[in-house]
Amino acid sequence: MFLEYMYLIALALSGQGSWSKVYRLQSDEGYTNVIIITNNYGKERFNTSDKTKVFAIDNFKSVQSLKDDIKEILKPEIKELEVSVNIDSGTGREHTAFLCALIELGIGMKFVTVESDQIITVEHTNDYITNPSNE
Repeated sequence: MFLEYMYLIALALSGQGSWSKVYRLQSDEGYTNVIIITNNYGKERFNTSDKTKVFAIDNFKSVQSLKDDIKEILKPEIKELEVSVNIDSGTGREHTAFLCALIELGIGMKFVTVESDQIITVEHTNDYITNPSNE
């Protein structure tokens, strides 16, 4: 499968079975750059490929601090205006910090997940920017 976006950014934190989705996404040949945001536990245990970089955050910090930490991690790493994003793993506060960091960096997002071992595009943020009535 050829993917339009070469960058994948995924959270690998809490959530039963969520790491298996991240592993499946990471293995897709369409992604040439994969960034995994996890905690210290995940950084020690997450198996990566040559195209993958893993960064640890302290997910017990405040949402504002988490957002700032994620922005600091992503700013030098992202070379594209749009990326694929997976947030199947993690909590609501981690998702909030992650998505706010991407928005503040001005990065467009295509949300992806895995269902029945197939990569599924859930939504594309730029669709709403160009066509707010898109349903």
